[in-house]
Amino acid sequence: MSYYSALPQELLKAIKVNKCILFVGAGISRKCISKGRKPLPNWYEFLREFIIWENRKYTLEKSYYEELKLLLDQDKYLLVADELLDNVPEKEFKEFLDNVFDPQNILPSYLHNLIPLIPFRGIITTNYENLIELSYVNTHKRMPKIYTNTDILNQKNPLDSDYFIFKMHGDIEDPRSIVLSQKSYSELLYNSPDYRQLLEQIFSEYTILFIGYGGRDPNIESTIDKISLRKNKSHHFILSKEGSFTKIEKKRFDKDKKLTVIEYVDYFGLHNHIDTFFYDILKKIASKDTLLKIQSSLRTRIHEFY
Repeated sequence: MSYYSALPQELLKAIKVNKCILFVGAGISRKCISKGRKPLPNWYEFLREFIIWENRKYTLEKSYYEELKLLLDQDKYLLVADELLDNVPEKEFKEFLDNVFDPQNILPSYLHNLIPLIPFRGIITTNYENLIELSYVNTHKRMPKIYTNTDILNQKNPLDSDYFIFKMHGDIEDPRSIVLSQKSYSELLYNSPDYRQLLEQIFSEYTILFIGYGGRDPNIESTIDKISLRKNKSHHFILSKEGSFTKIEKKRFDKDKKLTVIEYVDYFGLHNHIDTFFYDILKKIASKDTLLKIQSSLRTRIHEFY
């Protein structure tokens, strides 16, 4: 039985020759267990928690508080994020982030253990937490080179490293680097030539595999749209739950943006066949000893956590 639509040979070849960059979205963190044995929040849940936290901290006017929740329910995430950040000092925002993404209370998922074993050229992520680098350290016993948007603005290029993790929207360890709203993201994309040129270079020279996106992330859609207008010779892929895109959308992505949708089956809302897809990639390129090692490592870490 097939649990996903295809494992494209073009993608597999790019991985083997170290020309594939993994682009990780917030959906992957949902596969991790946090405080109270609950998944980490998605964007909606994160902002809702932020509203509740800010109300508890400052006792917002009731009509203002209700309006924020209404806007959130209308999927106006970027507008809500802009408004919330205007009212919170940097130090207190860091306090909120630490509470939500405390690494001492989070168990990296099976997928997080698989990713460092696959020879990607590097990883770009919009996530603030450090689950990817923790899994990398657990596998390779060394810290990967980490870059944030502030590094890019200081003319540091992740592609100068053999392997990198580029935290596109910032790092929880550096609140100044956090990009949460449309305003701050647009400032980066439009007003920072070095940042824009880096994205253009990555998208034109490497194959990108997107995971963890529901297909409706405004910042990622914006990035893909801007980059696709350039002379782009690379073919990219997005792993997405079956039914996330219509046939027409998939056709236009492929034709207009050179972005092919790979669909996986999701029976119970657990997205387990993302793991199946990555494990199948690993089976194509790794030894049996490596495959046994990842299974043993996962069992040990789950036992330690519980």
